[in-house]
This record gives sequence, C-alpha cells and structure tokens, in this order.
Amino acid sequence: MLKRILTSFLIVSLLFSGFLGWSFSAQANMDCSSYDPNQTYDNATLKTLLAACQADIDATSAQLKAQQGKSSSLASDVALLNSLIKKAAQQISVKNSIIAKLGNQIDQKQQVIETLSQKLSNENDSLAQILRKKNEIDNMTLTEMLLSNNRISDFFLDVDNYETLNKALQDSVNTVKGVKDQTTAQKTDLQQQQEAQNTLKLQIEQQQAQTQAEQQDKAALLASSKNQEKTYQTLLAQRQAQAAKISAALFKLAGGSKAIPFGDAYTYAKVASEKTGVRPAFILAILKQESNLGVDQGGCYVTDLSSGAGVRASTGVAIATVMKAPRDTVPFQTILAALGYSIATTQVSCPEKVSGAYMGYGGAMGPTQFIPSTWIQLSSRIANALGEKASNPWDPQDAIMATAIFMSDLGATDPSAERTAACKYYSGHGCTGYASSYGNSVIKIETSIQSDINVIDSASQ
Repeated sequence: MLKRILTSFLIVSLLFSGFLGWSFSAQANMDCSSYDPNQTYDNATLKTLLAACQADIDATSAQLKAQQGKSSSLASDVALLNSLIKKAAQQISVKNSIIAKLGNQIDQKQQVIETLSQKLSNENDSLAQILRKKNEIDNMTLTEMLLSNNRISDFFLDVDNYETLNKALQDSVNTVKGVKDQTTAQKTDLQQQQEAQNTLKLQIEQQQAQTQAEQQDKAALLASSKNQEKTYQTLLAQRQAQAAKISAALFKLAGGSKAIPFGDAYTYAKVASEKTGVRPAFILAILKQESNLGVDQGGCYVTDLSSGAGVRASTGVAIATVMKAPRDTVPFQTILAALGYSIATTQVSCPEKVSGAYMGYGGAMGPTQFIPSTWIQLSSRIANALGEKASNPWDPQDAIMATAIFMSDLGATDPSAERTAACKYYSGHGCTGYASSYGNSVIKIETSIQSDINVIDSASQ
C-alpha cells in the first residue's frame, strides 16, 4: 500500500514538475509575436511579452538607426559624385569651347595659307614670264636688234625693267613664302593645342563616365539601404503595435477602463502640448505610469454622496472610503450632472488595500486618475482648450489635456522641471519618499516614449 502511495506521489510530482517545466519553458520562449489578442493571459505573462516586445523594439530601433546612418553616408556620397559629374560636364563644356575656338583659328590660318599659296603661285608665274622674256632678250643677236623696229635703247630699257621686276618679284616671292611658312607653323601649333585639348577632354569624359558608374552603384546601394530602412520601419511599427496591444491588455487588467491606442494618445498629447507647452512624451509618460503601476482605474461605485461610501464593482463588498466627502463628492455630483451620467453606473477608483485594510480614499476618475476636486478646478480650462461645453474625465482626449494643463501649472513647461512636476502630480509635494521613485520612473518612461515618437515622426515624413 505504501509502495503504491509513493509511486502515485512520484507520478504526480513528475507530472507537476513537467507542467511547471513546460510553463517556464513556454514563458521563456515567448517573443513579441507570440501574443494573441484572442487569448487570455495573466498579468505576469503579459509583462513578459511586453518586455520581449520592448527588447525587439530596442533592437530594431538600433538597426534602423544604423541603417539610416548608412543611408545618410551613401546619400552624401551620391551628392558628392553628382557634384563631380556636374563639374566634369562644365569642364567638358569649357574644353568644347576652347576646341571650337582653336578650330576656327585653324580654319582662318588655312584660309590665309591658301591665299598666300595662290599669291605665291601667281608671283611665280609672273616671275617665270619675266625670266622667259629676259632670256629672249639675252639671246637676241645684234643683227636681230637692228632689223627689229625697236630702237636699241628700248632693248636696254626693257632689260633694265625686267631686271627691276625680276628683283621685285623675287622679293615678293620670298616675303610671301616667309609669311606662308610662319602661318603654317602657327597652324601646326594650333593643331597641337587642339589635340592637347581633345586629349584633356577625353580624359575628363572618361573620368566622368567612371564617376557616373560609381554614382549609379552608390544610388543603387542607397535605394537598397532605403528599402532596408522601410523593412526595419515596418517591423518596428509591427512590434510597436503588438506592444500597444499588450500594454492595452495590461491597462485593462489594471482596472477595466477602455484602453487608449498609442497613436490616438500621441495625437491627443500633441494637441495638449500645443496648448500648454508641455512635451507630448512627458504627458504620455504620466499616462503610462498611472496605468502600468496597477492603479485602479474604476473598480468602485459611490453609493452615498453624503459620506463617500460605496461598493467594489466586481464583488459588491461595501467600502466606507470610496470617495472623500464633501471635498470630492460635491464636485463629483456636479461633474456627473454636466455630463448626464448616473452615479449608479459610473465607476471610480477604489482606495488602496494594505494588509487587508483600506488606506486613504479612492474616487479618482478616468485614465489619468484625477480626483473630482482637482478636476472641477481645471474643468473650464479643459473645455475651453478643446472647444467643448463640458469636460469629461473619462474621455481620453479630455483626460490627456487635463494632465497637460495640470503639469503646466506644476512647472513642466521647462524640461528640467519635469521630474519635480511628476513628483508633485503623484504626491502633492516635492520629490521625497516614494514620490521620488515615481518621478524617476516617469522620466525613464518618457525617454522610451520619446524614442518611439522619433521613429513615428521620421516614418511619417
């Protein structure tokens, strides 16, 4: 009998340990994509999933930042290569102008050479005729001179004239030949200059072609890098959306209030920031801090406005200190009347329970947990800022605007004063005791949210 009992105990133990092992193993292997909004998870599992999502977000953000750095470097390279290509095109244009100018000068020299060649040919023809005539006279005999009709003196005169012309023509031929030779030399020099310019132009064109090829390669790499950026941005957006769903589930677990999607909350925070000067990330950090700390968002009903007593919504258990009377019960009634809400169906936070006993008061309203006496002081300012007739502490946009206004009043328009403002928001005084930890936590959350905002803003540009 004892043996069977021990055996049964061992089996149960093994099964139980196996279950625990599977549970821990499954939890250890959970990643951001494991979350299924159609399933129900406990708070610890949701926090594990949220931590996995945040780790993925951080890793993907780092990859995106590195890829953006590569894209920026490639973009700079492409811009530099574009400027080099443009400069080369300008140099080619200058070389074309110089080559064209030299070509015109060469043409002009060629025309001069042709003119001089024609003149030289004419001069040579004239010189040949004179030489033939002079030879005829030189070969004429005295008898032929006497028998001719001309006087002998005329023959001698003709001889002198031919000699003079012959000398003049010789001088002209020499001059023309000299000018032609000089012009030919100038033409040759111009041709050499033109060839040199053509060589330089060819070198620039080759360099330009090489630069264009490099620019095309860089542009292709840049396009690829930009595509990789988009991949990381898409993955980051998916992880952020998943994290938002998990955060929303945690938010609901904290007290049952309707979750505010991060995109909507950011939009509301930007509007509130424009009105108050408080940074959106800080406003959202307060909202996130309030929900993630597990503060009850609406687990009780007030049943007696004269005393502030009420009941827990989930169990019906009576609680004497749901709301402080008359400090908060009177403005609470005013707020409900303005909105047309019923006290019987409007939930507020329950007081904290420590060691089995309720401590202090609850009565805080909506996602940002304002008590009625504080809300009523801000009510008209909230309504005016949003163009409403009456402000609603359960409306996410109104609640976020209320936080921004209240934080502005506490000095949070100066980023260096945000931590102190957070402490005052929590405790009503400075950063002492637990309020200090609250302020530190808000600033840490703000840094994370600002990082997400930067990604969202860059992706939307």
